[in-house]
Amino acid sequence: MKTNFKLKALAVAAIMAVSAPALATMQGATSGNGELIVNFVTNVGAKTSGGNDFSAAFDLGVTLNDALSWNGVAGFTRTWNLDTGAMSGTGIVGSVSNSANYGTVWNDLNFSATAANTAAADFQFNVIALDNTDKTTVIGGSRYMTTGPTSYPALTAANLKGFDNMDLYVNANNALGTHGSAVNGADLATPADAPNSFFRLVNGAGEGDTWLAKTTADTTQSLATAQKFWFLTENGTTSVKTIFGVDLNANTAIGAGEYGLWTVDALSHTITYTNPGVAAPVPEASTWAMLVAGLGMISMMIRRRTNS
Repeated sequence: MKTNFKLKALAVAAIMAVSAPALATMQGATSGNGELIVNFVTNVGAKTSGGNDFSAAFDLGVTLNDALSWNGVAGFTRTWNLDTGAMSGTGIVGSVSNSANYGTVWNDLNFSATAANTAAADFQFNVIALDNTDKTTVIGGSRYMTTGPTSYPALTAANLKGFDNMDLYVNANNALGTHGSAVNGADLATPADAPNSFFRLVNGAGEGDTWLAKTTADTTQSLATAQKFWFLTENGTTSVKTIFGVDLNANTAIGAGEYGLWTVDALSHTITYTNPGVAAPVPEASTWAMLVAGLGMISMMIRRRTNS
């Protein structure tokens, strides 16, 4: 069985981000390259039956492969407006163009949550992406992204492969809200809605917080909490866990002040991913022209010396 972690080269991912065709509905585990999905959930009543509880799924329009290229890029940021779906950012990787229709989902969710209970702990979020297309044939064929704690707990390969049960949630929500009509959509669900559409009632009574009890990590935290981000795959027997960040002190480890973070600003209705450090400047067109001209002159000099 061959080892294949399917990690894309940075340059390839950047090209894909710019040139990839627009996708309709949220891309889940069976797509082979699932999209980043931010989930919001209220926690006012009982987790699986609270009458005042809501969950919402927003398609961020960025694939797992493209998000992999963010890791290690100092100063990289992406921000999404949860009213309009507009995306902006800094850094040298990927495209910042986005086409979305989130409807009134954020306002509906925010109003419902704050009207029922204004405590920050009762309004939570996580970010996930799924890919299970090679899980039975290729080591490293299960790939997931998820918010999580600083130290991700032990996780077997079998349990990681079980993360794909959350695809039931992705598919159920694709039938709701604006997912079917917009390139990147959003929806709101309650415990009384279609099976698997509520974040804490998946596959019977499973909670999306812990990937339906396949991990002990609680991936959802209050909006006031900056969440760290993980890429999870497996080597056949156990999980391989990579935390996002930038090794600013060059000690081959990601530590305090070096983590990539997801943050939500409820006042501005935005969610942001940020890497620490200073973004590398993007050369202007004139700089590229000078570089190309210089390379051309060097090439000419080499040919002349070769021919002499």
